Amino acid sequence: MELLEKLLPLARLKSGQTAVVEDVCCGNPDDNHRLASMGFRCGALVRMVAAGCPCAVQVGETRIMLRGSHTEAIRVSVLGHPSVSCSRP
Repeated sequence: MELLEKLLPLARLKSGQTAVVEDVCCGNPDDNHRLASMGFRCGALVRMVAAGCPCAVQVGETRIMLRGSHTEAIRVSVLGHPSVSCSRP
């Protein structure tokens, strides 16, 4: 099984779950940069405040609303589950 197949898209988290960002890949460098500037970087802790579309996610002290392709592009490992190591800087 490929490494990324073991990760969940952010969209699959349930309200209240906490996870670690393991990969962010939108396919568009501008979108990747924008997500990184909001705190969605490899190793960041995120908490799903309200699941759905759009969803509310807490990164640090900031709550961010996301929808669509962005929530699918952010791959996470749920805390309490085996994590994979991050290969991105």
